Amino acid sequence: MVDLDFVGGIGGSADCIIRHKETGRLVLADLKTLSASGRKRNVSLQLGGYLSLLSKCRPEIKIHKCMVIWSKPNEVLTTSYTTEECLSAFEKQKKLFFETLPKI
Repeated sequence: MVDLDFVGGIGGSADCIIRHKETGRLVLADLKTLSASGRKRNVSLQLGGYLSLLSKCRPEIKIHKCMVIWSKPNEVLTTSYTTEECLSAFEKQKKLFFETLPKI
């Protein structure tokens, strides 16, 4: 997905969108791999970027929740985020980034 409304453009591709079998609700998910001693981290900013791109490129797709699926040796973990917290993290970072660009 690409958004060319910004200097240089913003692009990215999410790993997957999961549809709940019974409710039909959609979850934007990212897959992460951890070593045996690796720790989960906050990736709401990254997911917010994907949500922003998705709303620009495919506004008809309505995401209800975001999730990270962590793969670790002999273990699978998940982290869930609301779409609001992900979009908020992305918008905050995007604003900071563009504020630091030199004015031409």
